[in-house]
Amino acid sequence: MLRATPAVLAPSGGFTAGPTRARVAVRGKSSVARGFIPSAAVSSKVFVSSKTFKTNGVGASHASSRRASSIVTHAASPAMPAPSPEPAQEEEDPYANSPRLYPNLDLDFTPKLTIPGLVSCVVVSWAAVVAYAVLYSKFHLTHYAMTFKVLILEMVSFAIVGAAVFWVVRNVLEEVQEQGRLLSAEAAGDADSLFVNVDGLNVHYKKRTAKGNDKGKDSGDKGKDNGNDTDIKIAISCVHGFGANAYSWERSALAPLAETLNAIAVAHDSPGFGLTERASDLSLYTPRTNAVIARAMLDVACADGNEVASYDDKDVPTNKTWNEAVGEMETTEGGDASLTNQSERKTRRIVIGHSMGGLAAAIAAAEGDVDDVILVAPAVIASGDVSRDASDASKKSVNPLSLIFGAVARIFRVALAFLVSPLLKFALRKLVRSVSFWRNGLARAVGASSREKMRTDTSWADGYRRPSAVLGWDTGIVRVVLAAATGGVGGVAAFFGKKSPHAETDLPANIIKALNASKARVLIVHGSEDFIVPVSNSENLAKMIPKAQLVVMPGVGHLPHEEDPRAFLEAVTKFVLQ
Repeated sequence: MLRATPAVLAPSGGFTAGPTRARVAVRGKSSVARGFIPSAAVSSKVFVSSKTFKTNGVGASHASSRRASSIVTHAASPAMPAPSPEPAQEEEDPYANSPRLYPNLDLDFTPKLTIPGLVSCVVVSWAAVVAYAVLYSKFHLTHYAMTFKVLILEMVSFAIVGAAVFWVVRNVLEEVQEQGRLLSAEAAGDADSLFVNVDGLNVHYKKRTAKGNDKGKDSGDKGKDNGNDTDIKIAISCVHGFGANAYSWERSALAPLAETLNAIAVAHDSPGFGLTERASDLSLYTPRTNAVIARAMLDVACADGNEVASYDDKDVPTNKTWNEAVGEMETTEGGDASLTNQSERKTRRIVIGHSMGGLAAAIAAAEGDVDDVILVAPAVIASGDVSRDASDASKKSVNPLSLIFGAVARIFRVALAFLVSPLLKFALRKLVRSVSFWRNGLARAVGASSREKMRTDTSWADGYRRPSAVLGWDTGIVRVVLAAATGGVGGVAAFFGKKSPHAETDLPANIIKALNASKARVLIVHGSEDFIVPVSNSENLAKMIPKAQLVVMPGVGHLPHEEDPRAFLEAVTKFVLQ
């Protein structure tokens, strides 16, 4: 178990020496309010006759003191009016005046209802009320006598219809403004954003290389670093979790991994998230497709030069895996990067997956061409019997009644998913665009020691909500949910009970079994305060995978690589280099 001092992240990534504190403007009280009297106000107004001190006896002395005190009080009072209590000043929100992580994107855009828009809302709502009134009145005049109670009900229903239509039209007009500001993935990208075509899907990724180990641009520089042979020994592919994007790794883990391990580290946006293309095929939004991309990223990491390689499957049979396709390709489309068989590779291939990305990483490692897999708070459910063969289920007799109920349940699940998807899209638009949604959501996902940091460091929220400035971002997330409900099978086929060809092999128990059978070493990293995926799941997972090593990070929640990158990097380095 690792126990490390919590590190503090700078807004741009990396580490800072001290804790980040929110600016709090505190205004001190005046000296009068504290009970002190300004000396100038007293000395300039107090005049005591010397005759006062000539009186003998204690009583006279006390009397003179009282007279002097009354003079002081009377003289000082006009200069010191009773101060009115100042209202307590609220703590300033650090997000309000802080610099934005992506100044080129208007992430805080708020649509405004213009005068023509307001007129449209009023006109359409009144037209709806009139139409409804005509139909309603005809119905009641035919079937019911008009009474005062019926009249009141009609008036209330008219108001409800008018308000509902006004609200709908207003939201439509605001959404038109929102859609008008959205950019293409390329336009929303950073200066270091890269794109690669994997099986027809345009995938966005970030790449980090150890200093001094960059591939040369000229043919004479390739494979050389200060006169030494520096063929890359380690390639790392990082996969993020649900709702995140490559920034989850880019923020504080990608570059340190490359530097510490002298590797090339790549993090891609999974289908449905980030800047990766939102295709219409639901099968592209499954963990298996994400696993294919994760393995393809390892080949991209090893490609020579700085140009982006492009992989296209138009001449490759669709029943072949990515690994088989890579084995048959002699060169990439540009001819710069050679993709060789695993036997010819000198590179150590590592896949790191977080949460839902851990499921994709486990599938990628189970395919056999990954040397190490690191599962970070993995959403791989530790259940099922890994000792039983997957074919045993097909040999076992099945009750026909259970098949009928299973088919009905599947149809209901698929129908519900498609019916709810418009409402889900509407809810996503309201939530994901809000900075408070991300700040509070991320704060709840992390451990207690990182919560304040998540709320005050504005770059975290901006990094996660950047995709909301890209065309089709909401459709992509909805398709991820639909793919989970249907197994990646399209609408009509899903209704008729068609299953994914990988439905059985992608069951958690079968993934765990395949991972055990693979050559890949396994490291599981989990936070002790993770409430999204409990640490007990990873403890059970480590028992089901005997070769796995488990590292529990104390005081850390669901984002170990972001909350405590130093301790995370230490655990990964120790595992990889041992």
